[in-house]
Formats: sequence, C-alpha cells, structure tokens
Amino acid sequence: MNINNNTYQEIKDDLEEASFLINKSGEEKKVHKLIMSALIKLAKHEDVSQEKPASEANEINKVARRLKLWTNRPDQMNTKILSAYLKLASKEGKVTEEQLKQEVSEESSFDSNFTQMRIIADRNHGKVFSIDNGEVTIWEPIKQYVDTFKTNSGL
Repeated sequence: MNINNNTYQEIKDDLEEASFLINKSGEEKKVHKLIMSALIKLAKHEDVSQEKPASEANEINKVARRLKLWTNRPDQMNTKILSAYLKLASKEGKVTEEQLKQEVSEESSFDSNFTQMRIIADRNHGKVFSIDNGEVTIWEPIKQYVDTFKTNSGL
C-alpha cells in the first residue's frame, strides 16, 4: 500500500478527531462518519492482491448468503448499488465509480456502503466489486451468485 503524505495526514486527522469524540456523549454519528471517511481513504490505496485464500472462501460464502437476502430487499442500499451497477453495465459496458454514484440517488451513504462492498473484512457488507484502472467490475469469484441475483431480481 502506497499512500501520499496528504492522504496519510487526512486519515491521521480523521482518526485522531474520532478518538477524541469517543468520550463525548451524543457524538456517535460524527465518530462513525470520521472513521468511515478514513477507511474509505485507505481502501482507495488497498492492495487486494495480498488477500488470503481462506478469507476469500469465507467471503464468497458470505456474499452468496447476502445476495439471497438482497433479492427481497430492493430498498436496501447494497441492493440499490448492485442493481444500479447491473443496469449501467448492461447499457454502458464499462462502469466507473462516479457513474455508479450518480446512478444511486442516496449519495450521502454511497461511499461508505460501496467501500464495504469492495473489501474483505469481518464486518463488511460482502465483497461484490473490484476496481481496476478506474473500472468497477463484479468480483470474479462471486459472478455466478450475482447472475442468480440478477435473474431473481428481474433485472
């Protein structure tokens, strides 16, 4: 992971401010926003090539389970993001993060949800997307499950 000095300082400042707010009552939303901001900045510099195979298998299973749930929850942000991606991909072929963000109407929660959908972590929403050279794609190991989601959702 290679982070420039400005990004490093922004992340450090966000986390430092969040740590001071933890002790203040009623600041939970602000703390969450700052931590998510720092995680989003870090995720943009993440080297996903170092993922471990065991965690990858667990992630595939997690996504398979969650996609079944998302089929019945069209108003959930994860469902909206994936559905928007599938619609854009069928029209445009290539999809960028900016196009996807514009397609999803609730931009305020797009960044944190989208980040959670492109990383492998214990408490993520399930890795669905990869980004290569600015192009958003479905993460290869879960394509078959996304195809099922697409069919079951009528997209």
